[in-house]
Amino acid sequence: MNIFTQLKTIENLTINERSIIEFVLQHPDEFLQLKTKDICERCFVSTPTLYRLCEKLGLSGVSEFKVKVSYSIQNYIEDNLEFDFDFPIKHIIRL
Repeated sequence: MNIFTQLKTIENLTINERSIIEFVLQHPDEFLQLKTKDICERCFVSTPTLYRLCEKLGLSGVSEFKVKVSYSIQNYIEDNLEFDFDFPIKHIIRL
């Protein structure tokens, strides 16, 4: 299962675990660049909270979490890209 799908569908999370997930979903590139300590500071959670989330996801730790995110990030970005199908044919009104 895609890690992003898993993040969207996982249940029984604490508020702090949910804040980590929201950060990953909104800023996947930044998540991959940050160290564990920096992720926790950015989400205002403790390090054990991040590791508990990894356990709930069935991952061995933050490194595996990042590997899963990096593996799935391209599909996630493409699926969530706002695409305007009318862009080439929109009429431009000039004043």
